[in-house]
Amino acid sequence: MAADSKLLTILDLFAHDNSTLSIDDIVQALDCSVPQAYRYVKTLLDFDYLAKFNAHYILGPKIVQLDAIIRFHDPLIQLCSRSLELISNEYDMDLVLMSQVGKKIISVYHQKPANHDNPIAFGRGTNMPLLRGAGSKALLAQLKTKEQNQFIKLALEHGETSPLGNDFDAIKHGLKTIKQQGYAMSHAELDPHNAAIAIPLQLNEHYLPTALTAIFSLQRMKTIDTALIIRILQQSQAQILQQLAEHETLA
Repeated sequence: MAADSKLLTILDLFAHDNSTLSIDDIVQALDCSVPQAYRYVKTLLDFDYLAKFNAHYILGPKIVQLDAIIRFHDPLIQLCSRSLELISNEYDMDLVLMSQVGKKIISVYHQKPANHDNPIAFGRGTNMPLLRGAGSKALLAQLKTKEQNQFIKLALEHGETSPLGNDFDAIKHGLKTIKQQGYAMSHAELDPHNAAIAIPLQLNEHYLPTALTAIFSLQRMKTIDTALIIRILQQSQAQILQQLAEHETLA
């Protein structure tokens, strides 16, 4: 493995449940010597991608700077954040954008309504389960057959369970149904107190495959007009696509 790849591998070791690293962690992950691990760490420290915390290492201030750039300058987030804010406040619901990034599905944007704070377990930056949750199911349902099959097999290999079924064929059938109806729903699949409705955004090839998810408490879901929420999400998609088209015309 080239040195630059090993630097990226170190950064990729960080996760919500693994926020600090020791030299031993790095040696084991990279299968390298202790002196080599220290050299890689020094490079990341010099460029502020890592910071020292006692005898361990944490993500450094450069990561914060990069995150700020994404928040304010990512074309998709920049163009749709205002419309999602208005919809979130008007209908009092959390809205989340989830994107396929390689073999992962990541929550990339979370719009909270102004009137309440409904805790959710998958805010911005969260690595999502592949087979659970409305957003992930809506995304996977739109993938081409080969890529969809790869995602299902990867999830099953990692022991992930799915409300769509217990085996490959059942999950495939469930995703086919979601694709036909154009939306996915979930009840307490990620949060025990929340439900969600999601649609895939029909973006062009310049953007990552992305789903728009509306999240409510289970109690509120009992009184919600599901068809209305689906129409609202579809209207939001139309606005986003129009804004992206206008942006690309001006670019």
